[in-house]
Amino acid sequence: MTQALWQLDQVNMANRLTNLSLRIAPGVTAILGTSGVGKTSLLNLLVDFEKASSGSIIFNTPQTTAKQLPVFWVPQDDGLWPHMTAMQHLLAMADQRTAQHWLATLDLTNHAHKKPPQLSRGQQNRLAIARAMVSNASVLIMDEPLAHVAHQDAMRYWQIIIDHLKTQKQSLVFATHQPSRVLAYADHVLCLEEGKLLEQGPTQVLYQQPQHENAAYLLGPANWFSLEESKRYLTQTVTHPQCIRPEQLQITVHQESDLTIYRTQFHGSIQCSTLTRTDTDTNTHTTSKDIWHLPLPQLKVSDRVMLNVLSLILLTVTVFLTACNPSDNTPKIPVKNMNVWAVPVDGISVPAPRNAQMLKDGRMAVLDTAGRILLYNSTGKVTETWHLPTNKNGNAEGACLLRDGRVAVADTHYHRIVFFNMQGTITQIFGERGENPSQFIYPVSITQDDEGFIYVVEYGGNDRVQKFTAICNTS
Repeated sequence: MTQALWQLDQVNMANRLTNLSLRIAPGVTAILGTSGVGKTSLLNLLVDFEKASSGSIIFNTPQTTAKQLPVFWVPQDDGLWPHMTAMQHLLAMADQRTAQHWLATLDLTNHAHKKPPQLSRGQQNRLAIARAMVSNASVLIMDEPLAHVAHQDAMRYWQIIIDHLKTQKQSLVFATHQPSRVLAYADHVLCLEEGKLLEQGPTQVLYQQPQHENAAYLLGPANWFSLEESKRYLTQTVTHPQCIRPEQLQITVHQESDLTIYRTQFHGSIQCSTLTRTDTDTNTHTTSKDIWHLPLPQLKVSDRVMLNVLSLILLTVTVFLTACNPSDNTPKIPVKNMNVWAVPVDGISVPAPRNAQMLKDGRMAVLDTAGRILLYNSTGKVTETWHLPTNKNGNAEGACLLRDGRVAVADTHYHRIVFFNMQGTITQIFGERGENPSQFIYPVSITQDDEGFIYVVEYGGNDRVQKFTAICNTS
């Protein structure tokens, strides 16, 4: 295990932190929580600005050069020197060339000779970041960095910061209440609640599988289902209370369902619908729940719907076959190793995989909930991304590698089949909404047999399987 930067054991601060035990590893770590939960107090302890009333804090000083600081701190108020210009802030720690570079990178060149009182709040944020970057400290501590910078600009600056830190092998610990910052940039996250550690771990693990309901909500829109709620609302059965993210939950119209739309709001990449559950015996609404789900803009009040849980994670397993054991005729398939291939973010959302197909050239094609086909090489790197024509109504659910090398996709919410060649070009689209041959209502799966016939599975009204020749004429 990599040596921790900080190790805290049973740390207390009066009325602020309680029995805090945690480990902060090298890399990028986010301290996440709402206002007043102790994020700033924890950072103050790390930089020795404040002292704990009890407990132990061990700081394993990272190896540094003679001119490198071990830690540099950006407090919540930026901590700028009011008597010095922006340029002077940077020249106090760096040469002219480095100072000019970071002023230009953070769009402060035209403000180089201004003092902090002459800068806007967002410009002060950026100057504090620039000073931290030129410090070249082994570990940066930042409290709500870029909090007053416009979202689109902040995303650009954040990427610059992270790229630089990784290149220089520096670590970052930052406090925030914004889940998008954590999901996009943090390797690890510590979730605080009322001065206590609620949960900690790798960011993607906590996002997909939080153990506490409040931790799930801290990391973005989430649906937390108790066992009883899963029986009421989901078509699948869950074995324990759990978080299901919007990109893992699909809502479809189904007139025989006992779930009814009471209210629905379209939020772009996701949608929130309030569902009521009808008691079929008395025809009265007995329960209601807000559900965050994949967008289906055509939903309307009074629609009856179903909730389907989609695949949560893509695991690729490298295996090898061994000879049959003489005392056991059952073939053995021991696992040699296992790797997790991440699905890249789409904007600020984290899509989930829906389907995976091995291609003839050794790559893997993955259909995800952002309406993309991702091509992975043997090391798990995405080499190409193919996009379906549109996904405003919802995303495709099924894909199949055909014998002729094409990839066929069941474009569920557009009631059609889309064909890609190996260059990612769409070569054919067929189908439309309807009940006749070669028409579909929510095609969800597609496969091909050894003779070349293609089978398309539908639900939502047709509930059938259609058989086609390889050139997609009804057979």
